[in-house]
Amino acid sequence: MDGFKVEVEAQVYPTEDVEKVKRAVGNLFEGELTVIQYPGGGVRALKGEGKSLDSLRSLKDILKRDRVRSAARAALTSGLSGKRITVYLNKQVALAKHVSFCGPELESPLGPITIKVEGENPIEAIEWLVSRNEWSL
Repeated sequence: MDGFKVEVEAQVYPTEDVEKVKRAVGNLFEGELTVIQYPGGGVRALKGEGKSLDSLRSLKDILKRDRVRSAARAALTSGLSGKRITVYLNKQVALAKHVSFCGPELESPLGPITIKVEGENPIEAIEWLVSRNEWSL
């Protein structure tokens, strides 16, 4: 679905394997990921951008498969601010190809995967992600 910009980001701590974090993010986001090295070594980040909601097709499929659309709707709605939705997902759960929404810090010991969706009508993005049918909207 066009008209939306998707951003995904995950911190990669020194104790983490970059490839595992890439797999975790890749289980939710379909697109190219860039490794960002912060000055002084240590923490790095993976970042990706999508030009449509189709980059979140994997996330949509997991929400449907795991039957967590109601919980996802609540998390997405609570992350809505203006024309942007921001949600946080547990990295370790994403590595196992499932989803667990969390807060920006503390609930996920290695930091969350942050997904931001921006567009003129963010409610449309929520409906697309949690809809039962492909032809909805």
